Formats: sequence, C-alpha cells, structure tokens
Amino acid sequence: MYILFPMSWNIRIVMFSNYFDRPMYKNTTMTMIVSLYAALLFFILTPDVLLHLPPKANKYTVALVHALVFALIFHFTHKYVSTLSAGLYM
Repeated sequence: MYILFPMSWNIRIVMFSNYFDRPMYKNTTMTMIVSLYAALLFFILTPDVLLHLPPKANKYTVALVHALVFALIFHFTHKYVSTLSAGLYM
C-alpha cells in the first residue's frame, strides 16, 4: 500500500508493511483485555474500596499514593496480562 504526499514534503512515498494484511481481531482482543484489566485494577485501587493508604491523611495525599500504587502495579503486570491474553487466541 502506498501513500503519495505533496512534492513539497521531504517524504514523497511511504510504503506500509503487511500491517493491514494480518487479522486484526487478535490485537483488538488483546487490547480490550488489557484495558479491562486496567479498569478493574483502577477500581480495586480506588481509595476505600480495598485499602486506604496512608491512614489519616488528606484526600489529595491519599489520591496521590493510590495513583502511584496503581502505576507501579500496572507497570509491572500489564505485559504479563498482555502475554496471557495473546495465548488465549493463538
């Protein structure tokens, strides 16, 4: 697949690889599963749902700590969940 750009641009022709030739349901399903995992993790780590860190702190500190916990857990587990979801459709 080729796309032609105006002559004034430095890049005139861009050739796409076989990205559009492969089935897209696999990537879509994997992305959906990781998105559902992120939403579930966000819900679980919402303050006062599962835990409240740190106790007796103002709401901004609690929100910041929960955001950091979410970011750390998601950072270290999202590739594992993506790999598991890829294994479901092979």
